[in-house]
Amino acid sequence: MSSMCARFLPLLLSLSALAVSRLAVVSAQGCSNTCPPINFGKPVESLCEGDTIDTFANIDAVYSVCHPTNIPDNPTSFALSDFRGSGKLTVVANYYSGCNAGRRESGVFAHVAQRFFNLYGNQITFIQSLKGGGTCNQWSNIYQDDATDLYPGSNVVPTEMPLSVDDVNSVLRDDLFTTPFGHPSYVIMDEDLKIRHKFIGPCCGYESYFSCTADVAKSLDAKLTEYIFDLLLEQGDGIDNEQKTAAPTASPIVTPKDPTVSPTSSSTQECEVGEFGAWSECSIVCGSTPGTQFRYRKVIIPDHVSATRIGHQCPV
Repeated sequence: MSSMCARFLPLLLSLSALAVSRLAVVSAQGCSNTCPPINFGKPVESLCEGDTIDTFANIDAVYSVCHPTNIPDNPTSFALSDFRGSGKLTVVANYYSGCNAGRRESGVFAHVAQRFFNLYGNQITFIQSLKGGGTCNQWSNIYQDDATDLYPGSNVVPTEMPLSVDDVNSVLRDDLFTTPFGHPSYVIMDEDLKIRHKFIGPCCGYESYFSCTADVAKSLDAKLTEYIFDLLLEQGDGIDNEQKTAAPTASPIVTPKDPTVSPTSSSTQECEVGEFGAWSECSIVCGSTPGTQFRYRKVIIPDHVSATRIGHQCPV
């Protein structure tokens, strides 16, 4: 039986001016951290805090890294078993490219990933499971721009980390974030590949991209940083509490441009408007329940374009 799928035309805007269609997530437990997740009143077998992942997941499955590529010493592929070893930590993010909450948090995750890479190199690996349409390059443009806006003046520029996996068949998602566990969501594994933390991101449940404010999104930074430093201390990395306290987690908060302001100009000559990409897969595979599809394009907004002109001069 074919599904009914509504189509939307969201845009990807630089400078964090991001407009994306909202994709409703049907989950029995919404944004709850309950694990095992509950589906129609029954727990679903899945990996939870305290579990070693090879009791459930195929840790020898090989995943290709779709971004970044051509970075010296960066892996082009990996298996989760690669990250078992003394002192190692692995952090995995579960993102759906049509989800406003995930897009909002991706810049924070990328900043944290690169910051810890700058401090510890490949001792800590950050991975993103991406699905839902679009390309790795499009996604990387989003989180790199957002990281710059969320952390103005920072010398941390996402380059080597995080490693992105085009998880089109949801293999990595199904192993670590078995549905109906929500998204965006995160898992932190220790040197034995034991899940020490598994949680839903702070923007889950917000209706739109901008309704999850910068300070709410950046609370992900504080949580990840605390969890990671605690595990490094536990695993004998040698850092002390003073170093932990001095971790560069805070920076000024910048409110992104609001793409919903009424236009005042009819000119579109000052904006670079890209072509729409391909439609994503429908969120509903079969049945009579309406689903959603989306596609997007990138609009580059010059710095001198005021917020009051976004929406007509720079379409959203």
